Amino acid sequence: MIIDKKIIQKVLVTIVLVVLSTLIKVPLKTLLLSYDFKDINAELLSIFISRGFLICWAVYFLYSNYNYLLEFKLQNLHLLIAPVIIVLIGFNINANYFTNQPSATLSLFIGSCFSIGFAEEFCFRGILFPLLSVNTLAKFNKITVGAILSSLIFGVFHYVNLIKYPDQIEGVTLQVLIAFAIGVFFCGVLMHIKNLYFMGLLHSLIDTVFSPKFITKTTEEINAQSNQSSLFSYIFFIIIFFIILISGIKLINKRPTTL
Repeated sequence: MIIDKKIIQKVLVTIVLVVLSTLIKVPLKTLLLSYDFKDINAELLSIFISRGFLICWAVYFLYSNYNYLLEFKLQNLHLLIAPVIIVLIGFNINANYFTNQPSATLSLFIGSCFSIGFAEEFCFRGILFPLLSVNTLAKFNKITVGAILSSLIFGVFHYVNLIKYPDQIEGVTLQVLIAFAIGVFFCGVLMHIKNLYFMGLLHSLIDTVFSPKFITKTTEEINAQSNQSSLFSYIFFIIIFFIILISGIKLINKRPTTL
């Protein structure tokens, strides 16, 4: 096994900063509430600010280590067709959530989704994926292992949502699993398009169109809706999980020796 202490340190620093950027939004929200911000606006703005700092650090790190990922390239964009179609479907399904929202709240919601999307892509796909593809077992496909490890960290990271939804262990666990699958798929797409900006944009759009209920429903309403999951919804989830995961692994194996 290749053990590079400097790489391990970079991985740990990245993980710690990602976690801290999530935790710091709590005191930020408290501070904003003291200035008479609406609760939802304070929540969204605290997310935007905390992830903004994370993006700044990630861009500095990428320019210093993997600047080729920040080059604006246009290649293999046909791989984005299916994800874009999913975004359009999601928007069509959830478009009603965006109506009748105050312009300030809607703007902050979109801004927070974009800050989350770019921060997570820059950190997990831009930093952890290449780092873990180097520091891994030599007898295996390093790129595949790196994609799986970085995606596992990406998935497990979503357990921080238990801070806000402590009663939703089952729902958050499902979110962790789908995040892992999406992480593997995004690693595969990034290997081919080599453009982190497109990955950040895609991630941001997915978050935007599939999570507007968080600006229209209370925590209690979300908990109640989550408790009404049916057997069909679980079967559907399993099918989607494996489709995304297998698609990602196939993309990675098409180009196993380069990132």
